[in-house]
Amino acid sequence: RMAKLSTREDRWHGHKLLGLYALLHFAYRYHAFFAGADDMGFADQNGWSSAASLAPHLLLQLSGLTFSIPRRRIVTGSRIWPEYRWHALVFTLRSLVLMAIAVRYPHAETCLPPLLVVLCAMAAADFS
Repeated sequence: RMAKLSTREDRWHGHKLLGLYALLHFAYRYHAFFAGADDMGFADQNGWSSAASLAPHLLLQLSGLTFSIPRRRIVTGSRIWPEYRWHALVFTLRSLVLMAIAVRYPHAETCLPPLLVVLCAMAAADFS
């Protein structure tokens, strides 16, 4: 079963390592949340370290673009398809942009920029 994780597209295991980082990062943030940390521990970081801790999530999505996948959805099995890949990228970018806005403007009194980001992401997902 583990042999299926070896592919010619991920010869240096970069995608696998980024995926492992993402899983461990999720575990760390949820642990911080349930331990009572403010904002899953992001409040304890400055904006740059928050961005650095989230950058591998974007790199994971981008590295996934190197894999060859079926052109159409295959109903059986667990393969992804192009629409799913683009949706995942759009929603990863949406989350990162929203977090960047929150870090840059922590006390913003308007919700218009985040709302525009969400609406643009929804439109982009529909387009993809």
